[in-house]
This record gives sequence, structure tokens and C-alpha cells, in this order.
Amino acid sequence: MAKQRDADIELFRKLGATHAPTGCESIDDLEPMRIAESLENLGALLCAQPSGCHVRKCTTRPALTRILSGNPRAATKSVPTLVKYSLDYPTARPNRRAMQTMVVKRHFRGAWIAPALGFFLIAVTSACVQPSQTHAAEGPPRAKVTVAAPVSSDVTEWSDHTGRAEAVETVEIRARASGYLTKAAFREGDIVKKGALLFVIDERPYRAALRRARAELESLRAERELAQRNAQRSDQLLAAHTIAERDYDRDKSLVSTLDARAEVAAAAVAQAELDLEYAFVRSPITGRIGRLLVTPGNLVGPSTPTPLATIVSVDPLHVYIEVDEARALKLAHLTGVQANIGFAGEDGYPHEATLDFYDNRVDPATGTLKVRAVVKNPDGVLKDGLFARVRLPEGAPSQPALLIADQAVNTDQNRRFVWVVSDDGKVTYRPVKLGPLDQGLRVVRDGLSVNDKIVVRGLQRIRPGAAVDFDTVPMKSIEIGARGVL
Repeated sequence: MAKQRDADIELFRKLGATHAPTGCESIDDLEPMRIAESLENLGALLCAQPSGCHVRKCTTRPALTRILSGNPRAATKSVPTLVKYSLDYPTARPNRRAMQTMVVKRHFRGAWIAPALGFFLIAVTSACVQPSQTHAAEGPPRAKVTVAAPVSSDVTEWSDHTGRAEAVETVEIRARASGYLTKAAFREGDIVKKGALLFVIDERPYRAALRRARAELESLRAERELAQRNAQRSDQLLAAHTIAERDYDRDKSLVSTLDARAEVAAAAVAQAELDLEYAFVRSPITGRIGRLLVTPGNLVGPSTPTPLATIVSVDPLHVYIEVDEARALKLAHLTGVQANIGFAGEDGYPHEATLDFYDNRVDPATGTLKVRAVVKNPDGVLKDGLFARVRLPEGAPSQPALLIADQAVNTDQNRRFVWVVSDDGKVTYRPVKLGPLDQGLRVVRDGLSVNDKIVVRGLQRIRPGAAVDFDTVPMKSIEIGARGVL
């Protein structure tokens, strides 16, 4: 150790270090560690790169000795200034490049700087070549990744939409007879059958009107019967030439008049019966009735603005979906289109529905066409107005496709890509065109083949063209990450 320190001090003196460094009376007072650090700084200043080039380990001293023996003039003019700064700032490792720039700007402004400093750089750099090449030849260790081959399967591609459930029939119950509401004959929220009694309006005035109409009808029928008998007698008298023709015509005309009046009276009876029937409000459809909007005791009638209640049908249920015009044209060419529907609180799309209606025009404001799906609702759990998630087929069912895990997909601005590993372990960037999810895996429409090896784990450790070591696992065994339509 002492011999190495003495050799280093002697090397500094030969390089032109004649002044006492900062904090010391002479070079001889320097500690061995500080001398070694100063040599490292000096080598870094000369080769214009950090100390990572192994100058300190094996090549600084031989390189400086070579500079001294090969160019004494440079050693006497250029190197001493660098030696001075390397001795004064042996621990300023982060700022060596800035220190070199400062030294060059302040102390090397003559025409002789370029050849002298260039000679120093070549000498030290040449001393660094062999360790660097050895290090590069070894190379960094290969990254370890997990790969999987795409799954080939027959799938039906779907597009996701939103819709709104609507009852097939919706009825507002209104009063057709005027009077006081005396009774509500149902429980709110119940299923009511068609024809079931719902409300009763005070029927007494209508019963009285019916009796009066019936009495008038009976009176006219009696008068008509009498007139008919008189007409028959007139026929006999006319045959015996004992009655004037004028009287005969009057008797016959009276019969016709009473027949017409009897018809009017019969119509009045029918109207009175109808008014009485209107006093008993019945359900026009089978469905679920809502809350009571008008309570008993209120005066109601045809002019009442508020309905008494509302009824909606339960089974089946319609779901209306707004579909963009491009998909609408595709659906129009398919027969027997089946949609999958899910509602709030349900997992996936448990309901199958048939599209039975396409609107006759595209909305020019939104560029969408309204289509309708029919959903069975035998238990009546689904309600009118529910928000629905709808999946519609993109084409014919059971088309062959490749599937990969979503976590293998990367994003490059607006493009999606995956990392593909060749048989020799080289990583390749591969853009892909993706489709929807199918049973937890992403459909790949373009960009891959069934024999490709896709990186599914360790994506953060690779780069294009890098060589990796890989393990192969089945694609379906990969834990599915974040899901969404890409």
C-alpha cells in the first residue's frame, strides 16, 4: 500500500503537480484514498466520460504513464492544470463533466489544445476499450417472461348497447261517468285481471235514469200495441166501405210513429244502462296497477285531468335500443336475431330476447335506428322503465376467432399491440386489431396467428428486439385483468 502511494505521488509530480492541494501543506501529506480518487478524477477528465469506464480499476496509471512518456510537452503544459483540479476536487464525482468544461474554457484556449487534449483522450480511451468490450460481450442477463399462445375458438362477436324497458300495454284509468268516487276495490301494486272491478262511482243517479228510460219504453210499447189493433180494425172497415180513406191512413201512420218512438226509448234505455256500467270502473287489461292517484270522496268525471290510476302489462316486456345505422343495416340482413339482455343487479346477460321490430326511419339528429326486443317476464319481476344492458350479434354466430388475455394488450397512443416472442427468444412489437370480450378473453380480429407466443407476464421488463427467457403456459390459465371494450 505504501509503495503504491509513493508511486502515485511520483506520477503526479511527473505530470506537473507542484502546488500543495487544498487542505494540505504538500502532496506528500495526501492520504492514499484521496490520491486514488484524484487519479480517478484525472482519468475521467481526460477521457470525457464518468468513472464507469474502469479507469480507476486497471488503466488510469498506465494511461497517464503512457501520456507522460509519449508527449512530455503536453505533460508540462496541459496536464498540470487538470492535475491541479483533480487534486483540489477529488470527491466531486457528480460534477466531473462540468469541471472538465470549466477547465477547458479557462485554461485551454490556444491552438495547441486540440492535438494535446485529443492525444490524452485517445490514450485513456484506448486503455478503457478492453474492459468495456469484455463487459459488453457478457451482456445483461435476459429478462424472464411468461408467454401463451392464442386460443382458437368459434365465437359470436357482440356489440354492447343500452336500452330501456317498456310495458307492451300501458293504460290510464279515467272516469267516464260523473259523480263522487265511493270505493277503490284494489290494493296498490297488485296484479289485476282484465275486467276486475277497480273503482265505484255513486251509481244511484244512473239507476234512477235507467228506470225512467225503461218506463218510457214500456209506455210507448203499449201505445204502439193499441195503434196496431186500431189499424187492423181500419183494414176491415175499409173493405166494407164504412171508413174514410183519410181515417185509415191516420191509423196506419200512428203505428209507424209509435214504432219509431219505441226505438228512441230503447236507445235511451241502452244509454242509461251504459252510464250505470260506467259507474263501475273495471280493468281493461291484465297487468300491475300502480298507486291510487284519486282517493274516494272526490268528484270525478270525464273532464278530470288526473287519471284514477295506471296499469301496465307485465309479460312480455319490450326493450327499446338505439342502434347506429351501420349496425342496423347489418342486423337487417340477419334472420331470427337473438339479443342478450341484463338488468341492474344481474350478472352478465341472463335474458334472451328476440328482435321483432325495426323503426321505419333513422333519426337524422343522432344517426341511430330504434329496434325492439321482446323479453319474457312470467314472474313479473322486471318493471317498466328499467335500464337494460343489451348485447347484439355483430354477424353470423360461431365464427372462428383467436382469443387472448386482456392483460397481454398494451396501448401505444391510439393503437393496441402485443409483444410476440420468437423461438430464439427475441421480442417483436406486433400491432393488433381487437374485438369484444368472449368468456373473459379478448377477441383478436387481425395481427396474430395461432402459433404466436404472446407475452402475458413480465411486460415491464422487455423492449423491442431484446432477447428474453420465457416459460409457456395455457392462455386460459392467465388471470384476467381489467376488462372493457377496447
